[in-house]
This record gives sequence, C-alpha cells and structure tokens, in this order.
Amino acid sequence: MNRRLLSGLLRIGTSLRHSESRLLARTQTVALFLGTCLLCLSLAGLALTWFGDALHRERAESIAPQLCDAQEATVLYRFGGFTQVNNRPATVIVISPLSHDAPLPPGVAEWPKPGEAVVSPALARDLTGELEGLFGPVSAQIGLDGLEVPQERRVYLRPTEQALNADAMEPICGFGATIEGGAYAGSGSLNASPVAEVLLLVAGVLLLPGLGATASASSLRGEENRRRITALVTSGLRRRDLAVIDLAETWPGMLGGFVLAGALTGVAMCMDVRVPWVDAWFPAADTRRLAAPIVAALLIGAVLAVTIVLLGRGHGRQATAPRRRHRRWKKASPSLLLICGLLLAVWFPLWNPSSILKQFAYAIGVLVTVLALPGVVTALSAWCGRMLARWGYRRGHAGRLIAGRQLVSLSKASSHLALAMTLALLAGGQIQLWASSMSPQYFESVETLDRWGEKVAVLDHLDAAAAPEDLVALLPDGVDAFSAGTDFDEADAADTEPMPHIEASCELLSSWGLECAQQQVSATELLTNVPVLGQVYELAGATDIEITPTAAPGQIMRGYETGSGVYLMSVNGADLDMRRIERMLHANAPGVQVFCQPQEWITAGQVQYIRSRWTVTLGAVGLSVLAIVLGLALAHDSARAARNLASVGALSGSVSCAASTARWRTGVIVLVSGVTATVLYLILPLGQARVATNNDSVLWRPSPAYAAVCLAITMLVAAVASISAARATGRATRRWRP
Repeated sequence: MNRRLLSGLLRIGTSLRHSESRLLARTQTVALFLGTCLLCLSLAGLALTWFGDALHRERAESIAPQLCDAQEATVLYRFGGFTQVNNRPATVIVISPLSHDAPLPPGVAEWPKPGEAVVSPALARDLTGELEGLFGPVSAQIGLDGLEVPQERRVYLRPTEQALNADAMEPICGFGATIEGGAYAGSGSLNASPVAEVLLLVAGVLLLPGLGATASASSLRGEENRRRITALVTSGLRRRDLAVIDLAETWPGMLGGFVLAGALTGVAMCMDVRVPWVDAWFPAADTRRLAAPIVAALLIGAVLAVTIVLLGRGHGRQATAPRRRHRRWKKASPSLLLICGLLLAVWFPLWNPSSILKQFAYAIGVLVTVLALPGVVTALSAWCGRMLARWGYRRGHAGRLIAGRQLVSLSKASSHLALAMTLALLAGGQIQLWASSMSPQYFESVETLDRWGEKVAVLDHLDAAAAPEDLVALLPDGVDAFSAGTDFDEADAADTEPMPHIEASCELLSSWGLECAQQQVSATELLTNVPVLGQVYELAGATDIEITPTAAPGQIMRGYETGSGVYLMSVNGADLDMRRIERMLHANAPGVQVFCQPQEWITAGQVQYIRSRWTVTLGAVGLSVLAIVLGLALAHDSARAARNLASVGALSGSVSCAASTARWRTGVIVLVSGVTATVLYLILPLGQARVATNNDSVLWRPSPAYAAVCLAITMLVAAVASISAARATGRATRRWRP
C-alpha cells in the first residue's frame, strides 16, 4: 500500500466520521469510548487480582514466625486468635522481645513499650469513639510489608511483666517462614476470597460486559456499513483498504477509552484509593509495584478492542448465498416456558427443601426462564405498545400512536437489543446471588443477638493468662463467671448419655432462681426461666443438667483445663459491657478473647456481605456501561425507524411527531427490558430464600441494593437513549430535502 493510497483511505475514514449527514454520527464514538475503557479496565483488574494475590501470599510468608529452640529464641510469640471490631475480624498477636536487638516484625519500625500495641492502618481507623484504647495505647502503625492484605486488621500486643505468660508463648528466631496448613494465617488470608473466584467475578461482571459493549458499538451501524462497503468494493478497494478506513473512522472512540483507562490507573499509582463501601484499600505503592502487568493489560485491551471493531465492521462483507429455508419446528409457548421455569426455581425448593437437587432444579429453572425471555420481552413490548397506541389515539398524540404501533411489531434489531439488556441484568443478578449466599446460622445469630442482646459471653484462649483465677476480681460489677461442660465416661458411654454440668457462684445461681446447693434440674425448666442460657453450646440437646455451686469463683476460670467452657454473664440481666471487658483482658491477659456466641456467625457473615457488595459495585459499573451502549443502539434503531416520518415533518414544519415517536419507542423498550429483568431477579430465588432454617444449605436472598441499581440503570439508560433518539430524529427531519 503506497503512501498516496493510505492518505486517501485515511481521508475517506475521517470524512465519514465528521459527516453530519449520517444518522447519530457521534453515537458510535461514544459507545466505543465506553466499551474500550471498560474492556481495558477489566483486563487491568484481572492483572491486579492475579499478581496482587502473589504479592499478598509473599507478604503472608514474610510475617510468619520462624520457630526455633528456646536457647536460640530472640522473641516470644503467641498467636492470640481473632477478635472483632465493628463486626470485622481482627488478628491478635502477643509478642515480647527477649533482647533489645531482637528482630522486629515486618512493617514495625520499633518495639512498643510493655502494655502498648502496634495496629494496622485499617484497625487504627476503627479505634475511635468508644473503641479508642481497646488494645491499650497505640504506639505506631504497621506498614504494608507487615500485612497480609492492605485492609487487614492486625494488632501486636506487648504484655507487661505482670501479664506476661512465657510458658504459653512460643520461642521464635525471627520472621519469614512457610508454615504448612496456615497455622499462623491472619484474617487477611483466611477471609480473602479465592483468587479463582475473584477472577471469575471480574470476568463475569466487567470483562464480558466490556466485550459485549465493544462488539455492540462496532456493529452499531451495520446496515449503513454494508451499503458503504458495497460501494467501496465496487470501486476496487480490497479488504485491508476497508480496514484502514474503519480504523480512521473509529480510532477517536477507542483511543479516548484507552486514554481514560490509562489515566484512571495512573491516578491509582499516584494516590491511595479507598472504597469504604466494600472495605477496600488500594495503596499507591502496591499499585506501582504491579505497574508492568497493569500496563501490559491495558495494551492488550486496546489491541483487543481494535480486533473486535475490525471483525465487527467486517462482518457481512463477503457476499453470501441466499440461505435455504428449512422446515422449522413449532416454537414452544413463552408463557409455558416461563411457568415451567418459575415452578422449577421457586416451587421445587419449597416442596422439597432437604433435596440435594434443589440447586440443580434452580439452575434448570433459570435456564428455562432465559429460553422464555425472547417471547416474554416481545409480548410485553407489544402489550405496552397497544396501551401506548390507545393512549395516543384518545389524546390525539400522533407520536405516541405511531410509537405504539411500532412496538407491536418490533424490528429484529430492537428485539435482540432488548433481549440482550434483559439477559445482562438478569445474569448480573444471578452472579450477585451466588456471591452473597448465606448460611441459615447467620440469620439465626442476628435474630438471637437482636432478641437477647449481649448477656452471655464466652472466654476463649484462657491458657494465655498468667493467672486466670485473678481475672474474676477484675470483672465489672454485676458480672460473674460460670463454667459448663460434659462429664463423659467411656465405660458408661454405651448405656447412658453424658450429662452436662454447670459450676457457678451462689449469687449467679440465685439470679437463675436456683438454690445454692448441689442439685439436678430439668434443662427445659432452666432454659425456660433463663432463655439466654440457650446460647451455651454445652447445654444443647440436654435433658437434665447438674448444678454445682462453688465458694471460690476464681477456680471457675480453671474450667478450661478440664474441657469445660468458661462464660461470663450479667447477674442483673443487663447487657455486658463488652468493650470494658475487652480492655481489661487485653491489658491483664493479652491473648484471651471474649465474644458472644452469635457474634462469630455475624462476623463471618459480614465478610460475605462485603463480597456481595463487591459484586453489586462491580456489576453496577459493568452493566451500566453495557446497558448505555445497548441503549444507544436502541436509540439508533428507533431513529432509523422514525426517519420515515422526516419528510412529513419537514413539509409540515414540525419535527415533534418524528422525535416523539423515536423517544417513546426507545424509552418503552428500555423500561420493559429493565423492569422485566429486575422482577425476575426478585422472583426466581424466592424458593431458595424461604428454605427452612434448620437445613444446612445456604440461603439465596435477593439484594435490595442490586434491585435498586438495576432500576437506576434502567431509568438512566431510558433517559439517555430517548433523548439521543429524539435529537437524532429531529436533526434528520430538519435536514431532509425533497
């Protein structure tokens, strides 16, 4: 290809791009801009996820302790388990140096003084208000190199000499080891979603919509493209010449999308990005470390966008022989398919909640519903069209009347675009349901905590305390301890069931309505009088309970040595001051944790809710872009259909009829698609959401946030597409000449 031919081809493409006679000349540029930007950002997100996971695993290994003999040890270390702060898990590490030159944990600049703590930045932001000083005075914050993930909540506690229990701590020589089984893994690693699931989520709600948006934008003006190709091929141009023209016509949209994606990633490399809604923090330092794969992903996205455009605009260039008509089977009724799909998805789980096939039945039900969507969307559009035409006829509004008649018999392009929008929103909803599935225990725990409050708490890791019996004297007034366990004799195991026993002080027994004496009580009677004891695991399923009073409450704290659970309870029936108790334990027995039984499920559920919010947030971005591009395509098709009225409008001097026709036709199609998808998203999982709570299956409950996002996207796209169609039709009417 010589320079003169190349210059001529570029001028042709440029003139086509700037031609104002073309219908919606700028629509494809905007659509390509959005599609390319989303495509590049989704690939950058995949690169950030994959290589970021490797970085996080490397950091997790660097902060793991190096175990060694006591003679070689430089630091005493104890993994103190997990607590919760604002329903988010926090990793507690008790640490004490044996010398002034002991190696510091990664991310810690200097050793805290005895009784002080070093916390992660995310935890430091949480320790405000009533949580301030929860772990004692905070001397510094942990750097990124000392965290498994940037948003991890981690604390290093250095005990005082009185609180130090060296026998319960492990000798280590430093940090940086590979520990099999994750024995020292913190909340950042344990609560992180598997990288495969994150990649699948990003691909499903960002990459696929990006590919779909770019493909839809590339074929936005398919009929005009084919007519132009026929003329150019007749002039002797070859396929590669047409590719040059296509690039010259479409490069501004693709370049703009690539530049915007690059600018956004550049901002992320220069400043930290925090998204509190999903509890996310993307430090600029980490993003800069992954600059190479991110830039490569952006370039791949640009190349992929160019490829999609060339393939999309080249579709149909080759002359094809007329298709032979084959005998078509009679299509199944959309109403019948929809009813069958809803019965499988909704009725089957309700009819047989314990069946292992209910997830399979739900999937089949969704698939059958999807097969019914083309007929359902067409039928709903036709019904709305008849109502709109009747309204326009009664009101004498020609635009509504014509738009209603056109909706009754939609073009193939409009039907396909409406179906694509419905499928996109419905598919995003199914991904959200999968990502936010909850266990029944979570909802039971929320109800239990709301009903009974924090009146009973569990003491865990009591072996970390130097003198557990001394903790009783430090408890707030009105709080007492009791132990609950089960006496199990292997010799009698075959004949009798083990009987649970409770050891408590006389004051606490008196608050339960019991005498201060050795006795055996009915479990039903005790749990009826004191319902909050239902949170004690050891009493579950018991028939009788043995009660043992003690005159030495401090010995109750030693109950953990015999396998009993140690509990705290309010004597006067008020809620426990959990924050005060936690402060006391962190100061006098670092590593001992206190929590209410339902709180464990609630904390785990909050982690799952964060994943659900990620799905809603990313889905809102991806589906919004895809819906806007599909809406612009619908606007283009509606404007083309209304263009037949341009001559009437030009001769009558009024452009309102054609513009109103395009506006109503486009808006109704978008609203029908979005509302249909939202209603099906809310209806399909009803059976899964109402499964009996005693079942071990996870519960799928629709998210009001996602439903609101779908409706917001529908309204936004309807407004944008309607305005675009009306303006384009009005411009065509004003430019019409006989």
